[in-house]
Order: sequence, then C-alpha cells, then structure tokens
Amino acid sequence: GFGEAGKKLLDLRAAVDKSKGVERAKGIDAFIDALVPAQRERYADLMREVIDIDADGSAGLKGKYLLQTTYLDAINFYQQGKLAEAGDSFFRIAKGEYLTNAQKQEAWYMGAYMYAMSETVDNELIISWLEEAITVDPENEGTGQIRATIEQIKAGPKK
Repeated sequence: GFGEAGKKLLDLRAAVDKSKGVERAKGIDAFIDALVPAQRERYADLMREVIDIDADGSAGLKGKYLLQTTYLDAINFYQQGKLAEAGDSFFRIAKGEYLTNAQKQEAWYMGAYMYAMSETVDNELIISWLEEAITVDPENEGTGQIRATIEQIKAGPKK
C-alpha cells in the first residue's frame, strides 16, 4: 500500500477538493508542501490556482507560489534555450509587491544567474543585479554567497 506518507497525501488532496476560497489555497499549500520537490511540477495548475485565490496576497501565499511557478516557467524557457526570458521571468516577480525580501533576493539572484548562463549581457549588468539582490535583504544568510559570487565574477576572465 501507500503507507503513512501516501495516506497523508490522499487526505490532504481530499481536503483541497472539499474546500473553497482561502481555505482551498491553504489546503493546496499543505498538499504541495507534503510532496517531494520532483512531484511538484505535476501540480502546476494547483499552484497557479493559489496565486489566483490569494490575488491580493492577504493569505500570505501568493509570493511563495509566484516564485515556485516562476521556477517551473524558467525550466521551460531553459529547455528551449531561452535563458534571457527565464531571467526576465524572475526579474518580473522580484520587482513586484508580493514576495518577501528573502524571496525577492532569490528571484534577483536567479534572474542574474539565468542571464549569466545566457552570455548575452556583460558582467557589469550581472553584478548590478546581484547587488540588487543584496540590497533587498542584506541580513539574509544568502547575502554572503552572493557577495562571493560578485567577487568571483570580478576576478574572472574579462570577456
């Protein structure tokens, strides 16, 4: 059989199907959190539903799911070789109002990373985006890693 984990997932999914509005959004959130990350992309539609239900961000879920679905979108862009578009999708949410500062930092970083892989912009621009990532959440534990990345870029070979 499914075991405990499987039963828990079925119960969480049943709760989603019985609920509406913000309760449904919270139910979807609990369901998605119970999945292993590799399973999540199968539930992209449910994730996007959370964004619609929490349209004004008052349930505190919109930012989380904007970020998660942007990763899914970025994977699709990446697979098509559209790295700049992947970067832009992260920048779009980074500039929006629904992400926490930590989520904004992650989005700025991922946008810069996608552009760095695209090799379509110069290092100065990538560094400016990474500096923006630091600015939005300077106390974040990820900030040190971002500073190190900037130093690496500055020390690296000039294009």
